[in-house]
Amino acid sequence: MFWVLCAIVVLALAAGSVVLGTSFLPGFGQAQEAGTTIPLLVAWALIATAVITALVLAKFLLSNRSR
Repeated sequence: MFWVLCAIVVLALAAGSVVLGTSFLPGFGQAQEAGTTIPLLVAWALIATAVITALVLAKFLLSNRSR
């Protein structure tokens, strides 16, 4: 049961990182006007990496819950 709870927490953190990204980062149109397109894309790449890592970790936790 502990593994399932950990997987849920990991997935919640992944969802939280996406929510924070949409809240704090400017839109693509704003970034183009300000000339900060590349930093915006780098920030979203980091968020995507965190989400993919969280999904892999959650899958690992759920597949190894017999320990």
